Amino acid sequence: MNRFIPLKSNNTDSPVMHIDSHAPLDFLFASADRRIRMARYLLETLDGADDCDVRCIANAALMLLSDGCDALTVVEKQIFSPPSPCTSVRH
Repeated sequence: MNRFIPLKSNNTDSPVMHIDSHAPLDFLFASADRRIRMARYLLETLDGADDCDVRCIANAALMLLSDGCDALTVVEKQIFSPPSPCTSVRH
């Protein structure tokens, strides 16, 4: 796995936002959790919003959800991937 994984929410040909796949799992999870919960909070505010606000809030929520899901994908790969031979414990 590459160390720095570009976020899918990057909107340029040369991504500037990345996830450090070597970051501790608790940091990756906390980052994902924060973004997903914030997206949920934003979507809960849609009731009564006008059309322009709905589009802006939906776009912000989409970016937060996308980034959170990207971080969870890295967590999943770290948890469920077999250890590399370089990191295996010798007996």
